[in-house]
Amino acid sequence: MKKLVMLFLLVSCVMFGKTYEKIVIMAPSMFEVACLLGVENKVVGLGEISGKDIYPIEKSKNIPKVGNAFRPSIEKIIALTPDLVVANEGINFPTKEFAQHGINVVEFSTRRIEDIFSNIEKFGKLVGKEKEAQEVIVSSRKKLENIKKIANNNLKGVFIYSTSPLMVFTDKSLPGDILEVLGVKNIGENLSGGKPVINPELILKENPDFIVGIMSVDSVETLKKSIPLVEHTNAGKNNNIFIFDAELIYRNSPRMLEGIEILSERLNKIIK
Repeated sequence: MKKLVMLFLLVSCVMFGKTYEKIVIMAPSMFEVACLLGVENKVVGLGEISGKDIYPIEKSKNIPKVGNAFRPSIEKIIALTPDLVVANEGINFPTKEFAQHGINVVEFSTRRIEDIFSNIEKFGKLVGKEKEAQEVIVSSRKKLENIKKIANNNLKGVFIYSTSPLMVFTDKSLPGDILEVLGVKNIGENLSGGKPVINPELILKENPDFIVGIMSVDSVETLKKSIPLVEHTNAGKNNNIFIFDAELIYRNSPRMLEGIEILSERLNKIIK
């Protein structure tokens, strides 16, 4: 065990003890961070998002695309001769294949709001922008602190990930953190896992005041058609079903704070 710990520390020192100059980013949220730190010129390859451009579009559009986060094009990435590949944590990334070619892979967690800040700090160290990273962290934390909690703290709601099967988010998730920041009750908070599958009857029983649809939930009409019971909830009766672009409110980057602010404004208009 001691040897494993020493090996981990040695690898960490090697990875974080140098400044990387040619980077492939497979995690879209980290490209936003690269731009905030002014090192987008170091990015030689980007992971794609199905059917969507990567924000900020004007800076990403001409960068070669090299597969996606779950299916990276190993050949294309190696051909770009990067010294670093940035990936999302927990997706079984082919780290060994890149290591065989002398390419380091660093993974970033995107599960909780607090990861936004730790990821900025971590990336700043990798690109020699520690000072700039701290400045972004301070401004982002201030923005988060300034987002007002909902005046009516009796509100309860839910984020829906998909309708078939019906999947919601617990308190141990990024949307769960968002609802906590806003000071409203998450009807899925006590369920197990991060995105549990639930029976539509639970939505009716819990009777949320608002529903937020993301990812595969692309319209209010689709949601109502897939889950007719929502029409009988407070959210359905009072037209408080909101559809958000996942890139704005479910991508773990400082821009997500804008999405939280917009949701806060909408929820503060709900009268109960």
